[in-house]
Amino acid sequence: FAWLVVAVLCGRWMPRAQWNAPLDITRGLSRSIVSAAVVLVAVQVALLWLEAAVMADMPIRDATPAIAAVLRTTHFGAMWKFGLAASAIVLVLAFVVKDFGDKGFRGAVFAIALAAFAAFAYTLSLMGHPADHGALSVADGLDWVHLIFISVRAGTVLCEPVLVVPRL
Repeated sequence: FAWLVVAVLCGRWMPRAQWNAPLDITRGLSRSIVSAAVVLVAVQVALLWLEAAVMADMPIRDATPAIAAVLRTTHFGAMWKFGLAASAIVLVLAFVVKDFGDKGFRGAVFAIALAAFAAFAYTLSLMGHPADHGALSVADGLDWVHLIFISVRAGTVLCEPVLVVPRL
């Protein structure tokens, strides 16, 4: 998630930079966004399977039948569906922007991506301990803000040395 957030932000910033970002950087970011979006969706699916195993108190290999019950009857299942929808939106946008070439995320596409990131981070907050205080609690809001900022920070630490610095 952190890599994806920063790759999208860099994809927005790099084409607008005064020093005219090398084409190689924007291409690398575009590929990175698609890869990170695919991984995010795959991790969401794995998370559901693991959580179903925990909730059903059974081994992971036997948890498949419990997935439907988790999705239908639990708070985690409801939040997971919203998180998956947000992840899927980002995945679709990643493929759309990839087809736009090296223009990066712009305008409405960028706004939709940011909204999807915010929604995804909020679902993570609602699946964690802060949700014990209610869906619109101060603890939930603080956790959500923390997840957004730490994603930008961690993503920058991961993404910059791999994508940007070697190409400068």
